[in-house]
Amino acid sequence: MALVLGCVVAALDPAHAAMSVYLEVHAGASEHDYSTNDDESDTSPPFETFSDFHETLTLNLSHIESRSAGAGSAFGSGAATASPGGVHVAANVSGAGSASPTTESGGSAQTDVQAAMGDSFVLLAPGLPIGAPLTLTASWSTSGNVFASFAANDGSSNANAYSTWSANFALIPIGGEGFHATRSAGCQHDSVAQACWGDDFGAAPAVVTVANGALVSVSISARARAWGSSYQAGGEGSASMNAFADLGNTVAWGGITSVQEEGGDPVSEYSASSADTGYDYRFAYAPEPQALELCAAAGAALFAVARSRRRTLRP
Repeated sequence: MALVLGCVVAALDPAHAAMSVYLEVHAGASEHDYSTNDDESDTSPPFETFSDFHETLTLNLSHIESRSAGAGSAFGSGAATASPGGVHVAANVSGAGSASPTTESGGSAQTDVQAAMGDSFVLLAPGLPIGAPLTLTASWSTSGNVFASFAANDGSSNANAYSTWSANFALIPIGGEGFHATRSAGCQHDSVAQACWGDDFGAAPAVVTVANGALVSVSISARARAWGSSYQAGGEGSASMNAFADLGNTVAWGGITSVQEEGGDPVSEYSASSADTGYDYRFAYAPEPQALELCAAAGAALFAVARSRRRTLRP
């Protein structure tokens, strides 16, 4: 029995700024019945792969892959959004296996999601000479969750779960020194350890010196990965795993917090809009609710129903 649900949403308005997403989801499940020596299996290779840059204003993508074979099951889902000012990536996997004295089963899944945006704006203070040095202070942020866990209730159970995320931010004035920052973290739960590590979510400043009237480029990218497996061999036990890396709403531009002259005096009037996308970088990125998230929720509900039905049908 195989369940496949996919949703792809894209707005292909032409622009010079570059937005891209990459999404790969695959899952496999199997069961073996020793009493009849029958194998029931259902596996899938990577189902959707998107890795090209698109000259688009926004790009959204979501995919769900579910597999079941007898008492073995696996589920993977991913979602990515890239638009001026921010990106969103989310990866989720789960799997389960159970056994009787004559059967064994299990499932595994892997999801890899990446998104990136690149744009630029002109910082212009009309009351100051063109070329005058300005200190631009902006904010960028990461938000979300990362988790990995498995449950195995006897010695013949085997399961593992892993999740990681990473984010990159760059603010680079043309002809000046740029600002670059990277954050990353992850969780694991396997036979070695159950632990999380890495950077915390939150906001951070970015400070650069910009010549008045100069072009400033902004780039944001993020990656989320989740993978794991669960297997139960013989006995009356069960095993399950779950892992996810969800960068909340975004890795996002947080807006310009201040512009100062060379002597430290504040600049109250200035503009910072993109000629390509029209985005006003004076303000923080505010993502709108995405239809792809509804698609992901529907797929998760479908998978839950399928698992419930399978348990009901098994003797």
